[in-house]
Amino acid sequence: MRPILSMALMLTPLSAVCAETFDHYKKADIEILAAQPLASDTTRLVYQPLLESLFYCPGAVGERKDGREKITLVRCSIHERCAVDFAAKAVEHGFELVLPAAPRDIDLVFSDGEVRLAD
Repeated sequence: MRPILSMALMLTPLSAVCAETFDHYKKADIEILAAQPLASDTTRLVYQPLLESLFYCPGAVGERKDGREKITLVRCSIHERCAVDFAAKAVEHGFELVLPAAPRDIDLVFSDGEVRLAD
């Protein structure tokens, strides 16, 4: 029984690390439907995440870095409540976020790289 316990303890950190890799979407998993500038340097972002049965997108987290707003859309297990800085609102064709920067100052951060929202 002792070897089984040792094996379980060895695998626990590995499973925890694997679970953490799913908190960001890949670029191909998000379709940006609209990025509309609003008053006072804010942006309305409408997007559609990959439809999954075990995950959802509650919104995004943001970080100001080098004069740019780095926005990460959160991929969350349906069994959890994930903290976000900007809560998503369901709209007719996807989800909507209002972000605190003009489109030209926003980078979307994905697990496989970044995309500048507007040039």
